[in-house]
Amino acid sequence: MRAVILSDCLNEDCDEMALLKCIYDGISVSHAIEWINIRDLDIESCKECFRCDPHGECVLPEDDAQRVGRFVFASDILIIALEDCPENPSIKFKSLIKRIEGFLVFRSRQGKTCAWREDRFMILISPTVKSDGRCRAQLDALGSDFITMKFSKGGFNLVKTLHPLEDSSEGLRSLAFENARNLGRSLAKIWVAC
Repeated sequence: MRAVILSDCLNEDCDEMALLKCIYDGISVSHAIEWINIRDLDIESCKECFRCDPHGECVLPEDDAQRVGRFVFASDILIIALEDCPENPSIKFKSLIKRIEGFLVFRSRQGKTCAWREDRFMILISPTVKSDGRCRAQLDALGSDFITMKFSKGGFNLVKTLHPLEDSSEGLRSLAFENARNLGRSLAKIWVAC
């Protein structure tokens, strides 16, 4: 089985990145894992010509968006780490999602939007509520944000949302990181069982 990690973290030392690395460490190295730093991608903005709508073929020249789209299309597990709120992803991440939508869904002859592949897993790592109120407290609810909505249409089911434990004791932080490692181990076991 294959996993794709999409990291939208600018700061390598942020807690979201630490949780992501713990999940990665928990997954066996024998599995195919593609780690993609969204901020390093060279992608052109969607022209909204809608030629990709029926069958997923983008008319723009080949760039990193098509490469990421192929990885996401082939993946069974998608792990997304955000340094900011899921309701407000970076401009580059929004552009990427728009460009890879054709790799997630197609339009049937009846005009219905359908996922190319179903029953895949998604894990979202995002900040907790910020003191300035930018993030909502209840991000665990399915369909509660832009990213979850877009990827759930593409057959990814949100199975876990992780939030760093900001302003907490070192013991609680260590527990959160160990739980992330255990989540990675659980994913590896699921892959072996399939």
